[in-house]
Amino acid sequence: MTDRNTSMQRDVTAQIVRFNAGRDSERLALKYKALRSCAFSFLRGTCHLFWSQVPPVVVTAMGKILAWGQLRSSGIHPAACAGELVAFGQDAHRWSPALIELAANLAERLEADWCAFRDKPPSG
Repeated sequence: MTDRNTSMQRDVTAQIVRFNAGRDSERLALKYKALRSCAFSFLRGTCHLFWSQVPPVVVTAMGKILAWGQLRSSGIHPAACAGELVAFGQDAHRWSPALIELAANLAERLEADWCAFRDKPPSG
């Protein structure tokens, strides 16, 4: 795990509070209660923690594939889509290791973050 990922885990509660700042306090209390109830609810309610750890090169590469796929399915620029698929595969050495590491550590990270949030609920 990189230092960035480790430092992000240190105070997951503060990250969640910052992300949800300005929300209705009654609904926010319900959300926090749900987040503490189980790891699955925590994952659903804090997907921003996961996506903040995905390297930008992965998001960019996969976004291009999705966009070109949509164009191709609508009959627009089929050659461009094929070219982008080839480029996506050739650039795998840039995004693949980061994505594999993230996926491999997701369950462990999720469990650690959920336990940290559950054991240290937001004050107020």
